[in-house]
Amino acid sequence: MAKLPTHVVSRECIDALFVRLGIWEMIKDGSLTTEPIEKTLAISTGYPNATSQIIKHRTLNGNHLATTHRVIDNDDEQVYHWDAKDIVIDGIRMVRP
Repeated sequence: MAKLPTHVVSRECIDALFVRLGIWEMIKDGSLTTEPIEKTLAISTGYPNATSQIIKHRTLNGNHLATTHRVIDNDDEQVYHWDAKDIVIDGIRMVRP
């Protein structure tokens, strides 16, 4: 599969797009799949007993829509940190630096 054209945009731009397009709500309500990328799993350096994960979110028909980073507790899966990394709109991937 060919790589999408990529544009680097600010963290504020990615955050605003996630809010404006309702990405966080779609993740929470199950409208998007949430797939941790196995090779990115790592022990968190900022939180004890936690794992850092890069998560790929796809629409229910399998199209990649967004990528996030989260840190979760290894015992109860409490989310300590979760932020947006990229979003795909009209075939263009926008990623923060």
